[in-house]
Amino acid sequence: MSFYIVDDVCISCGACEYVCPTLAITKREDNYRGTFIIDMMLCNDCGACPPTCPVDCIIQDPESVICHGWGCPLGPKSPMRDWECTKLDERRCPKCENVLWRRPGETDWFCFKCDQGKGLCPKVRVAQKPDYAVLPR
Repeated sequence: MSFYIVDDVCISCGACEYVCPTLAITKREDNYRGTFIIDMMLCNDCGACPPTCPVDCIIQDPESVICHGWGCPLGPKSPMRDWECTKLDERRCPKCENVLWRRPGETDWFCFKCDQGKGLCPKVRVAQKPDYAVLPR
C-alpha cells in the first residue's frame, strides 16, 4: 500500500470512502472520532482518494513500493495481472519486509523494493532490469 490516512488531520467527511473503487477505505471502529483507514489488502494504489480529501490527510507512505498513477501491478489491465504476490500470506522479504512477487508458473519469489536498493514500481523494474533479488519458495 502506498497511501495512508493521517488520523489526527482527518475530519471524517467520507469523501475518500465514496471515491474508492475497491472499497479499501472504511470507517475505523477503534477510535471515537470515526476517522478512516485504508485496507492494504484491498487498495490498488489507483490514487483516486488523495485529491478528494479537503484537508489533504491522505499521503503516500515513503516506505512502500509505489506504482505512480498506474495502480497495483495486479490490476486487470496490467501486463503483470497474472503475477502472484504474498500480500495475503505471511511471507515477506527478509531484508525490507515488503511483499514478494513471482511470475506465473515459477517458484522463485522476487522483492522489487530490494532490487538494487530502489523502491520502483514493479512494472518499471521489469522493463529496466530483469535480474531480481531472488528468494526461494
